[in-house]
Amino acid sequence: QRRVHGIPDWRYLLLRPQLGLELINEMYGACVKAGKTLFARDEWRSKFIRSPEEFDFHKHIAAGFNYPPSQYQLHIQFMAPCLLPFQWAQAIKGVHFTFKRFFPFAFVKEVLEVLVKEGLAEGVSAKLDTKSEIQQAYFSLHSSNP
Repeated sequence: QRRVHGIPDWRYLLLRPQLGLELINEMYGACVKAGKTLFARDEWRSKFIRSPEEFDFHKHIAAGFNYPPSQYQLHIQFMAPCLLPFQWAQAIKGVHFTFKRFFPFAFVKEVLEVLVKEGLAEGVSAKLDTKSEIQQAYFSLHSSNP
């Protein structure tokens, strides 16, 4: 009988931070590779980017993880410019990059790096709920958002 394994959401990466860090770096790398194939095309860049020769791909990426995830499993949201009108409207409505739901890639990566650096290779046994200390710390840093 075939077993199916999955990761429900990004918080489960905290249980095995080294493996979690490797996984999210691989996910991000795959997204960057796919994105750069689009941005490598001069005809596309010249139509949508004001100064294509000065465009810093990584600086303009919106990447992160939702909790709870909309697809019932860990997945990365990776949006590159330019946002289409539909995507922009979703962001304005609070559907994309939702406060207290969207966790930027850089934040998740930093948390995992700290756990690895501190030698917590077996991870943390924190409660995996919406009131975890890590999430509260993140929200308190961004409390000026609506």
